[in-house]
Amino acid sequence: SLGYLQALPLNPLKIDRSFISEIQTPDDKISIITAVFAMSRELALDVVAEGVENDGQLEFLRQLGCSKAQGFLLGRPVPAESARQLLQQQLAS
Repeated sequence: SLGYLQALPLNPLKIDRSFISEIQTPDDKISIITAVFAMSRELALDVVAEGVENDGQLEFLRQLGCSKAQGFLLGRPVPAESARQLLQQQLAS
Protein backbone atom coordinates (compact mmCIF):
# COMPACT_ATOMS: atom_id res chain seq x y z
CA SER A 1 0.00 0.00 0.00
CA LEU A 2 1.31 3.44 -0.90
CA GLY A 3 -0.17 4.71 2.36
CA TYR A 4 2.67 2.99 4.21
CA LEU A 5 5.15 5.38 2.60
CA GLN A 6 3.77 8.17 4.74
CA ALA A 7 2.51 6.21 7.73
CA LEU A 8 5.65 4.21 8.49
CA PRO A 9 9.14 5.57 9.14
CA LEU A 10 10.57 4.15 5.89
CA ASN A 11 13.99 5.34 4.84
CA PRO A 12 15.66 4.29 2.66
CA LEU A 13 13.42 2.89 -0.03
CA LYS A 14 15.03 -0.07 -1.83
CA ILE A 15 14.52 -0.98 -5.46
CA ASP A 16 14.68 -4.74 -5.85
CA ARG A 17 17.31 -6.25 -8.12
CA SER A 18 14.57 -7.74 -10.32
CA PHE A 19 13.82 -4.20 -11.52
CA ILE A 20 17.49 -3.22 -11.87
CA SER A 21 18.28 -6.27 -13.99
CA GLU A 22 15.75 -5.09 -16.60
CA ILE A 23 17.21 -1.58 -17.02
CA GLN A 24 18.76 -2.24 -20.42
CA THR A 25 15.63 -3.74 -21.96
CA PRO A 26 12.54 -1.85 -23.13
CA ASP A 27 10.13 -2.72 -20.37
CA ASP A 28 7.60 -1.28 -17.96
CA LYS A 29 10.11 -1.82 -15.14
CA ILE A 30 12.10 1.17 -16.37
CA SER A 31 8.98 3.31 -15.98
CA ILE A 32 8.50 1.95 -12.47
CA ILE A 33 12.11 2.75 -11.52
CA THR A 34 11.76 6.28 -12.87
CA ALA A 35 8.50 6.72 -10.95
CA VAL A 36 10.06 5.43 -7.72
CA PHE A 37 12.81 8.05 -7.97
CA ALA A 38 10.31 10.83 -8.70
CA MET A 39 8.14 9.75 -5.78
CA SER A 40 11.10 9.41 -3.44
CA ARG A 41 12.24 12.97 -4.22
CA GLU A 42 8.76 14.29 -3.38
CA LEU A 43 8.67 12.32 -0.13
CA ALA A 44 12.30 13.13 0.78
CA LEU A 45 13.25 9.44 0.89
CA ASP A 46 16.65 8.02 0.06
CA VAL A 47 16.71 5.27 -2.56
CA VAL A 48 19.05 2.28 -2.65
CA ALA A 49 19.27 0.30 -5.87
CA GLU A 50 19.94 -3.40 -5.29
CA GLY A 51 21.68 -5.75 -7.69
CA VAL A 52 23.73 -3.31 -9.78
CA GLU A 53 25.87 -5.56 -11.97
CA ASN A 54 27.04 -3.49 -14.92
CA ASP A 55 28.10 0.01 -15.93
CA GLY A 56 24.95 0.61 -18.00
CA GLN A 57 22.72 0.04 -14.99
CA LEU A 58 24.87 2.28 -12.80
CA GLU A 59 24.89 5.07 -15.38
CA PHE A 60 21.10 4.93 -15.80
CA LEU A 61 20.65 5.10 -12.02
CA ARG A 62 23.07 8.04 -11.75
CA GLN A 63 21.05 9.91 -14.39
CA LEU A 64 18.01 9.46 -12.16
CA GLY A 65 19.91 10.91 -9.21
CA CYS A 66 20.65 7.62 -7.46
CA SER A 67 23.50 8.05 -5.01
CA LYS A 68 23.26 4.71 -3.21
CA ALA A 69 23.59 1.33 -4.85
CA GLN A 70 24.74 -2.15 -4.05
CA GLY A 71 25.65 -5.10 -6.20
CA PHE A 72 28.46 -7.15 -7.69
CA LEU A 73 29.66 -4.24 -9.85
CA LEU A 74 30.47 -2.27 -6.71
CA GLY A 75 31.73 -5.07 -4.51
CA ARG A 76 31.45 -8.78 -3.94
CA PRO A 77 30.26 -10.20 -0.63
CA VAL A 78 33.12 -10.71 1.81
CA PRO A 79 33.44 -12.28 5.26
CA ALA A 80 32.89 -9.94 8.21
CA GLU A 81 36.60 -9.77 9.10
CA SER A 82 37.53 -8.79 5.54
CA ALA A 83 34.84 -6.10 5.57
CA ARG A 84 36.18 -4.78 8.85
CA GLN A 85 39.71 -4.58 7.41
CA LEU A 86 38.44 -2.78 4.29
CA LEU A 87 36.62 -0.20 6.40
CA GLN A 88 39.65 0.34 8.61
CA GLN A 89 41.85 0.88 5.54
CA GLN A 90 39.40 3.40 4.11
CA LEU A 91 39.16 5.28 7.40
CA ALA A 92 42.96 5.42 7.68
CA SER A 93 43.40 6.97 4.24
